[in-house]
Amino acid sequence: MKNLYLSEILGIIDGINMSSIKKNPKIKNVITCRSQRLKYNNTLIFFPDKKKLLKNINKLKSCVIVTQKPDRFIDFMKFCQIIVVKDSETAYKKFVDFYRDQFSIPVIGITGTCGKTTTKEMVAKILKNKGSNVVQTERSQNAPKENIRYLMKIDQSTDYVVIEVGVGRPGAVKKFGRFFKPNIGVLTTIGTDHIKGFKTQEAYIREKANMLKVLNHPNGTIILNKDDQIIKNLDLKNFKGKIVYFGLSNDAHFKASNIQYTNNGMRFTLHYGSEVLDCNINSFGYHNVYNVLAAIAVTTTLGVDIKEAIQSLKDFQHIERHLQIRKGINNCFLIDDTWNTNSKSIESALEVLSNISKGRKTIAVIGDIEELGDFSESEHMKIGNFVRYYNINQLITIGKKSKLIAKRALELGMDENNIFTLTEKKELVGTLKKIANENSIVLIKTSMRNSFNGVLKQIIIE
Repeated sequence: MKNLYLSEILGIIDGINMSSIKKNPKIKNVITCRSQRLKYNNTLIFFPDKKKLLKNINKLKSCVIVTQKPDRFIDFMKFCQIIVVKDSETAYKKFVDFYRDQFSIPVIGITGTCGKTTTKEMVAKILKNKGSNVVQTERSQNAPKENIRYLMKIDQSTDYVVIEVGVGRPGAVKKFGRFFKPNIGVLTTIGTDHIKGFKTQEAYIREKANMLKVLNHPNGTIILNKDDQIIKNLDLKNFKGKIVYFGLSNDAHFKASNIQYTNNGMRFTLHYGSEVLDCNINSFGYHNVYNVLAAIAVTTTLGVDIKEAIQSLKDFQHIERHLQIRKGINNCFLIDDTWNTNSKSIESALEVLSNISKGRKTIAVIGDIEELGDFSESEHMKIGNFVRYYNINQLITIGKKSKLIAKRALELGMDENNIFTLTEKKELVGTLKKIANENSIVLIKTSMRNSFNGVLKQIIIE
């Protein structure tokens, strides 16, 4: 964080210091008690929570509380300074706007049903390889409540900001835009996800499409997947910024052709303008080719030499639990893709499983897909179609909802002797012990919401 003195902040938020001893500390961190714990001294605290703060009373001596209801915190005056504002939400927004406006730097926002974490990591890697100081989303910690934490990481040394925008409820993209005022936005894919939070597929699509509104200014650039059917149907006629496409289509600005699997990942030809370039990435799957195209579209827009960007991604490593190759139970070949799940990511994982099997028996372990609301039945049945399309040899489902995957695969002709429907994840170990061996390749595709850590420890050897 760029350190600010309390006296400067008071003017920004129209605050009045009601403390008897008025100090002017240098503020080194800002939090909201709605989403964060007090960890450091010299912290400015919005939306204070008495119970939470009392647990960290020793740190409060150098901290400052901002509140519209000072009576609740009278007894805190002996520990810290109390700043009174007319409206806490307004004061918070004023501070956020002020702080962001201190920095004239490129900000990239990346969202989509699938691919946003990997694309974000790829963009950050390319920029860091140039020696740039990059503030980025950590792992997949992309909820709106994290915005203030990432905003506070920006300081005078920051060159770029790369934010993964999670969309679980309405308003997430708008909040991202308010905090970060991005120059570049990316829509990787739009599928079916988080329906529980949005009620309808249309509402979910509108939320993702809000990235267009956030970037709808002359200096904004939106980078879109040319091959995604839902993205194709978005209304762009009133968009005032620059539109860049990536994909396999001939009219994409960043196009891939001649895509092949290799022993270690993917090889393809990248077309950009008059340039035709060879690409090799240390990641499997057609979906990762799209992620590379999106990442290179971002960094080329930022002025990074395209050859330099391609070279940076040659040794790219996924974060853990994203199609991570492991040695599994009974010496089987195991793909750990247990970070998160939806129908698009499952299809991508099954495509990888099929293409890297090389004659080995393929086993897909698929758990329940969460937050689908009224789409739960149709999306689970869709996975059964994918299982048959990619000729998966054996299927293991875990949970009540995922039984529909097994039902659909059976309807499409899969041998019932090759289908295992489990109720509890603890049953998986025994099942794999019976059917997996050194000539098997096992995909574990489940959601982080239903932790498989304990089971994974039993089925992953190294």
